[in-house]
Amino acid sequence: MEVIRAYPEFRELYQEVFRFRYQKKELISMYSEALLILDANTVQHMVEEQKKEILELKGDLEMERKASSEKDKEIERLHALLDAQKNI
Repeated sequence: MEVIRAYPEFRELYQEVFRFRYQKKELISMYSEALLILDANTVQHMVEEQKKEILELKGDLEMERKASSEKDKEIERLHALLDAQKNI
């Protein structure tokens, strides 16, 4: 009653919550429904996080490929230089 007196605008909501104490099946049904929604949201969040991670890894892989390609070119240049030194 103190809550209702202090916040009369919540009277209807408080009464509804209070009635749920006696409607256990409906309460469990609502709880189960809420859990399903949370599970779906969690799955969606995990998928989005994995997509972000995949994009980051693809970017990292591309950078590594470029670095490797540059190193391969430098190795070829050094081999050509070495071969030129041997022919002198």
